[in-house]
Amino acid sequence: MIGLRRAINTPPGWFQRAALQGDTSAQTALAMMYFLGRGVEVDPAEACKWICLAAVCREEEMLTNKKIASKISLEALAEGERRWAEFKIVMETPPTQVGIRPVST
Repeated sequence: MIGLRRAINTPPGWFQRAALQGDTSAQTALAMMYFLGRGVEVDPAEACKWICLAAVCREEEMLTNKKIASKISLEALAEGERRWAEFKIVMETPPTQVGIRPVST
């Protein structure tokens, strides 16, 4: 992963594209962006959603993620888990059914 300080100053759209393709570094960077409000509005629940996705994708990321999660309120954690459940359904749906088209290279 590129340095976290550099990562959280990168436009969130780039990280979201990579995160949606399973890049755990991008997922963790998005979590930090939402947690700190870098390039996006502060949204601890959205940070939690990306933490959950990164955790599912790679267990080693949990050390960093636990530090973030320990600073998020119980209400935001509950909302983040709810968003994660909704997001998981979308991620399990074939891309063409949610309007995502393959990127041509």
